[in-house]
Amino acid sequence: SVLAERCARAHPDRTWIALDLPGIGASAHQTAETPADLAAAVAEGLAAAGLSDAPILACDLSAGLVEEAPLRGRAVTVTGLQRAKAWASRGL
Repeated sequence: SVLAERCARAHPDRTWIALDLPGIGASAHQTAETPADLAAAVAEGLAAAGLSDAPILACDLSAGLVEEAPLRGRAVTVTGLQRAKAWASRGL
């Protein structure tokens, strides 16, 4: 992701991992019906990678997921919240 590349250049002392949400990019074969399903998939992916406690940078569409139960209470930074709201208004 462009954002992950920018973050990596700005903070080379950290590891940046960009996750594709189910139904998008490399995760196109996965499905999720609700925002809670998407959040659960992200939480499961992080746990499988041993990153259960890793902070999250949520961007655009994923910004709306951080309030869902599987991700609630984690350290989160959100960017592109207005775009997330625009996606939500379209029923996504």
